Amino acid sequence: MRTGGVGVRVVAGEEFLDFVGTKLFVFAGWVGSPAMLGVLRLAQTAMGVFNLGLQAVENYALPRLSHSFYNAPAQFATQRAALTKKMLLAAGPLLALLALAAGPLVARFGPAGGAQYADLLRWCCVLYVVILLVYPLRLTVRLLSGATRRVRVKDCAPT
Repeated sequence: MRTGGVGVRVVAGEEFLDFVGTKLFVFAGWVGSPAMLGVLRLAQTAMGVFNLGLQAVENYALPRLSHSFYNAPAQFATQRAALTKKMLLAAGPLLALLALAAGPLVARFGPAGGAQYADLLRWCCVLYVVILLVYPLRLTVRLLSGATRRVRVKDCAPT
């Protein structure tokens, strides 16, 4: 019986990226200062909190978008535009506040001497705005590539 070679390649690729990412983080700490590394970890933690929200949106929205994508394409475009608007309205002000308050936040919660690296947190906020803008397109690509199976909305409802 043949096992899925594709799954093995995917896992191996993920392990490689994890290994390289860890080594790059250590390299960044070696090249930069410990304070910069501490601010980078603070920024990663803040962005991780936003990622929780994105995962919740994806788990909720993807089945509904899938249903309208296959059954009502015009409704799909409307739903995707509404999702983009809601995500930006929900996360945009929080990201703007985080970017504006980056200096005091890094000084309060970051490492000693880390206030000079507050721009790192600001750039992470800008990056996250780009992620939010591209996220509905990411969901569409997932639907186009067949990476998700067709899901009926009533299948997702609790019984």
